[in-house]
Amino acid sequence: LSAGACLLNPHFARGLLFPLTFLRTLGSSGIYKYNVSEFQSPWNFGGPHFGPAHPFLWAYQAFSFLVLLLFLASFKRRRIHEWFLALFFFGLSYAAMRNIPLFMLACAPLAAAAWKDFPAWPRKIKIPEGLQAFSAWGLTLVLLVLSLRVLTGAHYVSHHLTDRFGLGLDRQAMPARACDFLNQNHLDGRILNTLDFGDWLDWRGPQKTFIDGRLDVMGLNLFTAYTTSLTPGGFDPLLTQFQPEIIFLDPLLGSQWVFDLKERED
Repeated sequence: LSAGACLLNPHFARGLLFPLTFLRTLGSSGIYKYNVSEFQSPWNFGGPHFGPAHPFLWAYQAFSFLVLLLFLASFKRRRIHEWFLALFFFGLSYAAMRNIPLFMLACAPLAAAAWKDFPAWPRKIKIPEGLQAFSAWGLTLVLLVLSLRVLTGAHYVSHHLTDRFGLGLDRQAMPARACDFLNQNHLDGRILNTLDFGDWLDWRGPQKTFIDGRLDVMGLNLFTAYTTSLTPGGFDPLLTQFQPEIIFLDPLLGSQWVFDLKERED
């Protein structure tokens, strides 16, 4: 039934196999991995240039070691398919950060089963009820503080991020008014846009978007042409190939486009 439901898409079998298109990029030094941090391995990731390292990487790595210890401690009771599942999804997460959620979701039940089969003495340790209540309230407080960091913008400031979503949408960082301008003036011609604004154009733009963050949809050839256009002299071939009527860009991220456009008399 699950496989049949997956076939209910416009591309039929191709749609079913679509999520596998990125497998060939895992473990390689391809252009995706070079340009997009989520395709890099969490075990080799150097962290952000500014601000603290990502806490989710510490949580993921700690969970990985926990799963390994639980599996080794209950080795005789682990079934072969559990080992295969754990190794397969860990391999995916090791290859690219974008696969960490898959590993966590797949292995959380396996870790719980292994804990159940763990030697009895650690599970016989009784935690006082007062400590249990303290843990619950402490976790609630942590979640509230994290939420307040997002609402007040502190999270974005500390990580030196340009896009900030506390309450509502940050119209200073997102091209909300630019999209309004396109719609109000019926500017629905062929558009050439920078990657980071593609998702917004998908939502608010009046025409088909040139490129957005769904790189598996965009394909390797288009992404290669786009990244080449951000290097000196690389924009003219893109203009010649796609003949846009509108160029929609973030001057900070598409500065090479600005330099190249200044040299064109047309």
